Amino acid sequence: LNMQLVEAQKLMFQYKKRSKLASQIFDINKLAKYYALIDITQAYHGFAWHNQRFYYNSTTCLLEPIAFDGYTEDGVYQRIDEPLTGLLNPQKLATLSPEELMLFQVFTNKKFNLKYIEYLQKYSSQTFIDNTKKHYQNKIDSLSTIIREEFSAYQFNFSALDENAQIIRDNLDKTQKNIEELGIVFKTLVNKQEVKDHTNEVN
Repeated sequence: LNMQLVEAQKLMFQYKKRSKLASQIFDINKLAKYYALIDITQAYHGFAWHNQRFYYNSTTCLLEPIAFDGYTEDGVYQRIDEPLTGLLNPQKLATLSPEELMLFQVFTNKKFNLKYIEYLQKYSSQTFIDNTKKHYQNKIDSLSTIIREEFSAYQFNFSALDENAQIIRDNLDKTQKNIEELGIVFKTLVNKQEVKDHTNEVN
């Protein structure tokens, strides 16, 4: 187990330092699912570096995302201005902190991009939304009853999920084009930083 911990830590540092390809660090399929689910639920707080959690799969020797602390953000605490991660203005990458920038490394991977769009399409479909509502309705009703014992006016509804799904459906084509640009700009920024770091070392 100690060796697995060491390998997992190594992958995390490589992710943070952007010293290895995303496909060599993560299970790309599961990561694409995670990003798409974050978008459909707007659970962007889970993207904060200190909230990111991963499982090390000792069979594949890759990291798999674990959803954690994924609540929605608003106002000054809003992490992403656009309605989707993949719709971030590529020029904004240059303004991000290293911890924020590394979230967009995945868009340099063609397989991730294809899977991300595939899961956005799946999770925003009306069929998926309706099935999700049906699956969780009884549990939500039960928990809502408990919450109302302290907050009598509390009411849960799925309107946010419906609205997010519609936004995703309306912007799929735009998102597909934008993530390609995000990948290009990310590579350019990293290359510039590597040149700068090398220059500083020489000097």
